[in-house]
Amino acid sequence: MIPIEMTHIGKIEAVGTVQVFGYSSRRIDEHVSDMIYLNYAGPATAAASVWANLIERRALDFTDLTGRPHRLRHGGYPGLEGNEAPFKRFVTRIEHLAIDHCILLDRRFFEPSYDFESSLTFVFEGTNMADKIGHHISQSVDVAVFPEWYTALTALGKRDGLVMPLTHHGGQPVWQVTLDRARWTTLISAALGRGDLAWPGEPQRDIVVEEPPAMDIPAITFEKPIAVENGRSVPAPDAESEQPIYTFKYDPPWTLVAFSGKPVEEIRDRLKAADFRWDRRRYAWRTFGNWTREAVEKVVGYSAGQKTEEVGTQLYQ
Repeated sequence: MIPIEMTHIGKIEAVGTVQVFGYSSRRIDEHVSDMIYLNYAGPATAAASVWANLIERRALDFTDLTGRPHRLRHGGYPGLEGNEAPFKRFVTRIEHLAIDHCILLDRRFFEPSYDFESSLTFVFEGTNMADKIGHHISQSVDVAVFPEWYTALTALGKRDGLVMPLTHHGGQPVWQVTLDRARWTTLISAALGRGDLAWPGEPQRDIVVEEPPAMDIPAITFEKPIAVENGRSVPAPDAESEQPIYTFKYDPPWTLVAFSGKPVEEIRDRLKAADFRWDRRRYAWRTFGNWTREAVEKVVGYSAGQKTEEVGTQLYQ
C-alpha cells in the first residue's frame, strides 16, 4: 500500500457541503468524462448524500477552486450486473472533527477483467505502480511475463498508449492500463526482438519515455493525408501563412491533430487545457475519443483545411 496524496481542490454541494481532496476522470468524448477516483470529506449527512446521488445517477457537480464546475458521472462498463454501482466506497469516521472521509474508486481498480480481449484497469501513481501494471499484464497475456520486465513494460506501455494518465484535478494521480491481449503480446514480442527486454539474469537496458520536445515540433509526415474533403487531400501549406495548417483524424481510440509547423504558445495551451498531449511517435497532438470537426476547431481557434480571415492565414480545403 502507498499513502494517497491529498490536496484541497474544491467542493461539492449536496445536502450540505463536502470538501474535495482528489479527483481523476477518464475522457469519453469532448463533452463527457467518467469519474474514476473521488476523495472527499464532510459532515456525515452531506458525505452520504454525495454517494446516494452518484449511485442513483442524479446530477452532481464538483466545483474547483476557480469556480469551474465539473459534472460527476459514470456511464458504466461491460461486466457490471444490473444496477450495480461502478464504484467501491471506503469511509473513515473522524470523530474529533465529526466528519466522514470518503474515497470512491472505480471497481476496475480491484476487479479487472482478464477474460475480454480488451478491457481497462486503473492504478495509482507510486513506487509500486510498475509492479501492479506488470502483474495485470502477466494475467492478460498467454505468454510468460517475468517480474524483471515490469518496469520496462510500464515504460513501453506509456510509449505505445497502453498506459496513460487520466485527467488529473488534484490529489494522487491515476493511470489507465489497457489490457489488450493482442497489443501487449505484440509489444512483448517486438521488445524482445529489439533487445528492449532482457531475459532473467541478463542486464536490462533502461527504456526512456521521451517528453514533448521543448523546442521546434517536427514537420508532419503521414503515409496518407489526415483530412480529406470531397475526395481531395489537404495540400502543402502556403509559405507565407502566419498560422500552420492543421489536419485531424480519428485513429481509434485517439483523435489526432497534426500541424504543418509549431503552433503558437496560445494554441498549445488551449490544446493542453482540452486534454490533448503531444505524441512524439505520431508527430501529432492526441486526445481520447472521437472528436468532431467543430470541437477540434473550437479548441484550436481556426478552421482545419479552410481559408480563415480571422487569423490572417490562407488554409486549404
